[in-house]
Parts: sequence; structure tokens; C-alpha cells
Amino acid sequence: MSDRDLLAARNWIKRRSWWLPMGLAIAGLYLSFSFLFVGIGRALPADSPDNIVLDTILALAPFNLKAREAKASWLREYAMTLEPEERIAPMTEVIALLEPATKWRPRWPYYHLALLDAEYIIGSPAEVIQARYDALLSIAPNERGLDSYMIEVALRSWPKLRADQKQRIAANLKRSKSYILTPLLDVVEQEVPRHPELCGELPWPIVQPYCSTQG
Repeated sequence: MSDRDLLAARNWIKRRSWWLPMGLAIAGLYLSFSFLFVGIGRALPADSPDNIVLDTILALAPFNLKAREAKASWLREYAMTLEPEERIAPMTEVIALLEPATKWRPRWPYYHLALLDAEYIIGSPAEVIQARYDALLSIAPNERGLDSYMIEVALRSWPKLRADQKQRIAANLKRSKSYILTPLLDVVEQEVPRHPELCGELPWPIVQPYCSTQG
């Protein structure tokens, strides 16, 4: 490149040097307004499957993960006001919102936890529940923040788990801290009459108060 070409290139860069700060300013404004409107949308009462604020953000920016998370959470809140058979449509939409997010942020386990929740609520088949547990345990095998609800869903869908998954959940339950274990004891008490096999497949000191005999 000749000196003239270098000079021309430098002058071109100088004339357009405002592009970078302008771009950063636009990005900052986008993030600020995005967080603001996601917060506004999330605060709306969950009394219908439509949320005009969150739906508008997602129409304009379908890759906005915060908006997807907010709409999924909002839809779940709405679904839980319905009768069980009416929850399938909104929870299926939750899955449609969060499934792509697992590809865009593959190491974030909380998307899988929310998907497990949705799949459990709509009564997904055993292979779906098993695959979701496999994904969760492979991404975050020792993530204490996942344990409470992951174990709860496991207890409530016990017959749908494989034997190795049951053993893993039983081990997690056994080593759980008291603040995690105590509320789960209520779930154990509720589920033993429905799934009496829990008496033989969970640690006996935990299930003993709710089982007449071991196994």
C-alpha cells in the first residue's frame, strides 16, 4: 500500500471515528430501554396469555433472552391460575420460548430447570423428563441452587425416571442441607401414597415417618 493509500485510509477512519461511540451509545440505550420495558411487562398482572409489552419486545428483538425469560415466567404464573387441563397451551408456549435459549446459552442450567418444570406440568412422557434430567445433571452436577425444585419434580414424577436417575436424586436428597430438605419432606409425605415405591428407593431415615414398612 502506498503512502497516499495509507493517508486516505487514515482520513477515512478519522472521518468515521464517531461511529464507535455512537454505536456504543445506541447499544447502551437499547439495553437500558430493554431492561426497563421487560420489567414493566413482567409487572403486568398475569390474567391472560398475552402481554402487550413483552410480546412487542419479542416481536422486535426475538433473541432478547431477558424478554424470553420474563414472558416464560409470566406465562407460567398465568398457567397456574388455570385448571390442570387448561395449562397445556401456555406451558407449551413456555417451552417454545426457552428451548431456543438453551442453544444460545448452552451452559446456563436454569433454562433446563424451567423447561423441566414446564414438561412436568403438561405431563410430558418419561423419555422427555429423563432427557431433561440428563441435560441438567451434565451441565451442573453440583449446583446447589438447582436441587430443591429438581428434587421436587423428581418426587412428583418418580415413575418416569430411570433407575440411575432415581439413585442420583436419592443421593442428592440425602446430602441436602436442612433448608432444602425440610420443605421437601412435605413433598415426600404427599407423594408416598401415590408412589409407595419411594419407601424402598429413598433413604430410609427420610421416608420412614411416611412409610409403614421399608420397601
